Amino acid sequence: MIIIMRKNYFLLFVCGLLFSFTNAMAAVGNGVIKFKTNTPIGQKMTIEMLIFDGLDEDGDTKDKDPNIGDNFSIDGASNISVAGMKVFFTVNAPEITIHGDADYLSMPAQGVTSIDLSKANELRELRVNENPITSIDLSKATNLSVVWASYCKELTTVNLENTQNLTAISLQGTQITALNLSNSPNIRTLNVGENQNLRTIDVTKLLFLEELWVNGNGIENLDVSENPNLERLECSQNSLTKLDVSHNPRIEFLSCWGNKLAGESMDKLIASLVKETEGNEREFCVYNKLYDKEHNSLTVKQATAVKERGWTPKQATGSMDLFTWKEFDGDDATGISNATMNSKDNGAWYDLNGRRIAQPVQKGIYIHGGKKIVVR
Repeated sequence: MIIIMRKNYFLLFVCGLLFSFTNAMAAVGNGVIKFKTNTPIGQKMTIEMLIFDGLDEDGDTKDKDPNIGDNFSIDGASNISVAGMKVFFTVNAPEITIHGDADYLSMPAQGVTSIDLSKANELRELRVNENPITSIDLSKATNLSVVWASYCKELTTVNLENTQNLTAISLQGTQITALNLSNSPNIRTLNVGENQNLRTIDVTKLLFLEELWVNGNGIENLDVSENPNLERLECSQNSLTKLDVSHNPRIEFLSCWGNKLAGESMDKLIASLVKETEGNEREFCVYNKLYDKEHNSLTVKQATAVKERGWTPKQATGSMDLFTWKEFDGDDATGISNATMNSKDNGAWYDLNGRRIAQPVQKGIYIHGGKKIVVR
């Protein structure tokens, strides 16, 4: 009899624990986010988060600061403290689990090597910049609107299935080789610049796209004909030999320096610029003589044509580490200039009269390697 009673008490005790645990999990919400980190056990981490608090009368997200034990908890950590949206903790295990309906999570440069968002039901915004993460699967976090994963230098794959709510994503400075955007038709801001392995990009399904960065990728072709809302285009340091923005009437900033746009292709690009009639500023950042691979050319006549369309042609000034833009009146020598002089180059040099000369040090126009070179 005593043994039976003890068993009953034990069962009641276990049931009580399970009931308490279930209530605790319900209190902090059903969302779960797991991530692995190479931060050593015993060291501190800092993240920022906000907790989903329903929708307002306009359907916009409401959120509130995290409160440990009330609306979130963390497994794999100790010494947890909160200050506003900042959460501090000591790492106790290589995998950290966040329980709670986080709608905003930011943890840049925290040694995150992987992240599981399959149960991040309410997550709207994720920032994981500068982490050694190799892949990100966003397909189950269907409420996501904003994702920043810039300079995750080991990131090679991003799954964008079921991301219809995504409006902004930055994958700048990663190792991705391809990106399927067909499931993300509502993207308005896309930054995939500085991805040397991403040689092609299809943005024709992004009808609401407003800002596009594809600089420094080695892209040879770029089709923006299906992006009527495009306002800013940064496509510098590629291998473009043509560019048409005639289907982009709202564009007001175009940075296309460091390409191969010259002569007839430059004429066609200029002709495709929307004509400004209301005095709004529209910038055409077209030439950077500081860049040793600059093959663009803008003649004086072409610069005048740009201005006649209400745009301001600009060239870079300063240094490649830090340059600004100033108005550019064109240069009839730019199309034959800006080749970098190599001090070890033993090729023949000629003046404009066809006479062979030593490698020049004085300013002027010379012939070298079958091309005209301007020494400034």
